[in-house]
Amino acid sequence: MKSRNIKMLAACSVLSVAGGQAYALDVGPFTLNGFVKQEFSRTSNICNDCQAEAGEDRQRPWADAIAPGKTYGTDDGSSSLFQFYLGTKEFDLGRGWRVKGLYSQRWRDGKVDIPGIEYEKNMTVSHEDYGSLQIGAFPARGWSVADYPYGTQIGIADAWGASGSGYGLLANAVRYAMPLREVAGGNLHMEVTVDKGDSPSTAHKPLFVELYGQYVKGPW
Repeated sequence: MKSRNIKMLAACSVLSVAGGQAYALDVGPFTLNGFVKQEFSRTSNICNDCQAEAGEDRQRPWADAIAPGKTYGTDDGSSSLFQFYLGTKEFDLGRGWRVKGLYSQRWRDGKVDIPGIEYEKNMTVSHEDYGSLQIGAFPARGWSVADYPYGTQIGIADAWGASGSGYGLLANAVRYAMPLREVAGGNLHMEVTVDKGDSPSTAHKPLFVELYGQYVKGPW
């Protein structure tokens, strides 16, 4: 159990975004980018392993009970985050059809962030007249897109996603996006996502449906 009295927090980030520009490494038909983040902290009035009921959930009223004989002090900490995006360039299939793929994984403190879950593992087929169809694993829009100006230039609204807001990561999903439409001098994007999840349950089948729309006009 730790106190929330934070004395100092320092963070150092190395991103694929520098000077307002995003950079990627192109090798043949593949493109690679990503980010690394390292945080350092010093916390006052901290008490490790102080819960009287070890591992008790925070919502229970007795979870804050302190074990006898425990003392508070100042503690240093650090955490790291690394994620890469390995994608293919769009391949022209002819007659206006295009296809591309993307794979991405994240490590936290040297370990896979969420064991058994891959952040991106999908393929997208698109046509300017019929829209696009994405199949596989990818983030929900409620997780990867917050409010304007939509976070970083690599597609992750970190302050939103890192807070745990939104549904999160879709494991077995299909996303259909309508072709971009011009409406009242701006561009309208509409899409629907359906995810069956990866639950082994047979009594109740998980189902997630997400509707997303974006209207852009002028400099926005």
